[in-house]
Amino acid sequence: DLYCITGTGPNDIYVSGRSGTILHYNGNQWSELSSGTWKTLYDIFLTSQNEAFAFNRIETVVRRFGSEWKSVFLASTGLLDGCWRSDTGKIFAHSTDDSIHYYNGTYWDLIPVNSTADYLYPTDYWGTSDTNVYIAEYGKIHHYNGSEISVAFTPENTSIRDLWGSSATDIYAAGPGGCLHWDGNNWSETAIEGEWRGICGTGTGEVFIFSHYDVIYWNGSTWRDLNYDGQPKLKGIWCSSPDNCYVIGRDYQYSHWNGSKWEHFDSSMDGEMFD
Repeated sequence: DLYCITGTGPNDIYVSGRSGTILHYNGNQWSELSSGTWKTLYDIFLTSQNEAFAFNRIETVVRRFGSEWKSVFLASTGLLDGCWRSDTGKIFAHSTDDSIHYYNGTYWDLIPVNSTADYLYPTDYWGTSDTNVYIAEYGKIHHYNGSEISVAFTPENTSIRDLWGSSATDIYAAGPGGCLHWDGNNWSETAIEGEWRGICGTGTGEVFIFSHYDVIYWNGSTWRDLNYDGQPKLKGIWCSSPDNCYVIGRDYQYSHWNGSKWEHFDSSMDGEMFD
């Protein structure tokens, strides 16, 4: 299965999955990269075109610098879940042992956290600076101000799985039950209900949200059902524009939205992609 997809643009896309799978798309073809691990990589994200990180959630972190992937030591007694990079280059990774790890460009370190929140099991991060980071948890949204984690919002009907934002006054949180929006002053529930699993935006206000079986699109004023007709059990989403959105899922399936219709593809373990 494929679990996570990310990229810097339509010609630089990465996918991670089972058995240490990492695939790369250069705009013309897909290739398989050697991650150096056989463990499932549930999360992958880029800090630049020359550097990327992939996480196993338990203890395995692999880092690519240039073309080579290597394991990176990260001392944690909890499960890693949720990563985010600030504009200053710090990479935050929260662990269920109630600690925040960050990468400063050279090594991983531990940030002591005085938390007023209960036991945390984070699912995602998003923020605007090192001192303004939102942490998604299934039942709550937390906020990290640089020294302390506190509960920012407890939704009544939505269990949060994923975060995305375009600015400090435009943040979305999606999960089973619905989708929330932060306007800089208040969190509010949108009219979109569903068993949402993830969210991604273009940076200009457009938003894609997916469930196991469907994908919807926000164009800045209205929501639209994109009538996804591919393989069910979707697990990841990434987009760079309204006409360039990828979703991935089980059995190494992936689909592409070109702005007007879905295109469906299959992937083999050697990295080859074909219709």
